[in-house]
Amino acid sequence: MGLKGEFKPIKDAILNNLNKKDPESVVFVVGKKSYKVKEILHHVEKEDNIAEDIIKTTLRIVNQNIVKLNPSTVSSEDINAAAQLFEK
Repeated sequence: MGLKGEFKPIKDAILNNLNKKDPESVVFVVGKKSYKVKEILHHVEKEDNIAEDIIKTTLRIVNQNIVKLNPSTVSSEDINAAAQLFEK
């Protein structure tokens, strides 16, 4: 799998942000499943489907359109804005 190079700034921002947190703390809950920092770090580092979903959701927050992880459909401004969400 793997993310396209254009989406690496978002991945890097997520990793930088989460590496500062307690690995056992819960980041978010989906249904009855809670995701801890260490689990999210694992998925983002692997660039698997869950990592893609996290990045798609982040991009959807900064741009209300349906997001497909295709660099030609996502602007560099949206990518930068998504990365900045994790840099605060």
